[in-house]
Amino acid sequence: MIRINNIKNYFLLLVVSFAFSFQALAEVDGAQIFKQNCTACHTIGGGRLVGPDLDGIVAKRESSWLKSWINSSSELIASGDADAIAIFEEYNKVAMTDFYF
Repeated sequence: MIRINNIKNYFLLLVVSFAFSFQALAEVDGAQIFKQNCTACHTIGGGRLVGPDLDGIVAKRESSWLKSWINSSSELIASGDADAIAIFEEYNKVAMTDFYF
């Protein structure tokens, strides 16, 4: 019985270790994705560029709205979303590139 409990404990430790490894990988991937796809137009705390500074953006917008905007700002604008239209007009009617992450 003790041997079975030890096996369960090792298995649990293995699962938890993998979970933390994948979380760290996801964080690195997010930073890399931002660097490769977003820094030409956006900063985080560095001020406006072609697009808005993204510092604090998750506090300003719902995650579902952000996902829609990132996937296709043009579709969100065409849908009549007031916030999307306002951002589009504020930034010289430059549409953001569509990204499907």
